Amino acid sequence: MSSSISATIFRQYDVRGIVGKDLTSEVAYALGRGFAQALADRQIAGAVAIGRDNRPSGNALRDALVQGLLDSGYDVVDVGIVPTPVLYWTLHHEPVVAGIQITGSHNPPEYNGFKISIGKGSMHGEEIQELYRTIVANRTVNGQGRVRQAEVIDRYIADVAQKTGPLPRKLKVVYDCGNGVGAVVAPQMMQALGLSDAIGLFTESDGSFPNHHPDPTVPENLEDLIHAVKQQMKETHAPIAGEMSGHMFFTEGFYGHDDALYGAARLLRIVAESGKRVDEMLADVPHYVSTPELRIEVDEEKKFPLMDEAVAAFRATHEVIDVDGVRVLFGDGWGLMRASNTQPVIVMRFEARSEERLQAIKAEMDGWLRARGVAV
Repeated sequence: MSSSISATIFRQYDVRGIVGKDLTSEVAYALGRGFAQALADRQIAGAVAIGRDNRPSGNALRDALVQGLLDSGYDVVDVGIVPTPVLYWTLHHEPVVAGIQITGSHNPPEYNGFKISIGKGSMHGEEIQELYRTIVANRTVNGQGRVRQAEVIDRYIADVAQKTGPLPRKLKVVYDCGNGVGAVVAPQMMQALGLSDAIGLFTESDGSFPNHHPDPTVPENLEDLIHAVKQQMKETHAPIAGEMSGHMFFTEGFYGHDDALYGAARLLRIVAESGKRVDEMLADVPHYVSTPELRIEVDEEKKFPLMDEAVAAFRATHEVIDVDGVRVLFGDGWGLMRASNTQPVIVMRFEARSEERLQAIKAEMDGWLRARGVAV
């Protein structure tokens, strides 16, 4: 079966696919076996932490993945349904040598995948490709491991609250869990920070995402949060809003991995200590016109070659930054074009000093794609 596993699900930063199509229980079992072999090749022995988000497909994938590890002689520490940062936290606080989080991240519910860590660092790039080669070569070790359950959420919350709290003043806070796995942590986290009046939206854990997809980079997914914040603005006369989410890594005072929950707690402390409103803190930040993420559907096998071509083409006439795609600098603005690592799309974003310049930059880069048969 290993030889039939699609190479396209082994991406830059994780293994990700559509459940039932290119991601099955058989694939999860083979991944467990192959990852155990990868650990053995590095002469690493010990338990592997396993967590999963709340997507309905997670249980079957978890069972198959765990069985693959057990059949290879590796013990498993199962931390249950947790956000990815909690699995990363576990790597620092449980006696484990590696970890795998089963998660579809911000993708629609039909997706799922695996974020893989060895030691306290994430596998990525060539390491994931080498894992794929190990799996399709059917290289395995054999043995019989054991499973241990570990409850970590309360310990994680206490750790974050200790590192960021108590807050020096009360804040008016609205947060949107989007029915994602963050819902199993965020309400308790707010309580631990002393924010018992914080308003939580869609705090029921439901991996079918009945209210909106869990991707905060799509403006439509933020409509309920924005409405709730505006309502709070009317009631408190204190404008505060946050509409865009990115990965932030913290080494000072934390563990070096990206953790939106810790980031939220840290931000709340900064605001509380400042004595200012967020708009006052950002008053000296230059104003630019920008777009949200724009997603252009492109065949999986074409998106990365297109990016290589784009780097060469735009570098001939503009200054270019080629880290993870192509960022074309226009002096008074920029355009970004990058291949998604999780979906068959090219992601584009634009920013400029004026709407007119933004549209001109966008038109130039859109035209380049259209000339190569991409529907924009």
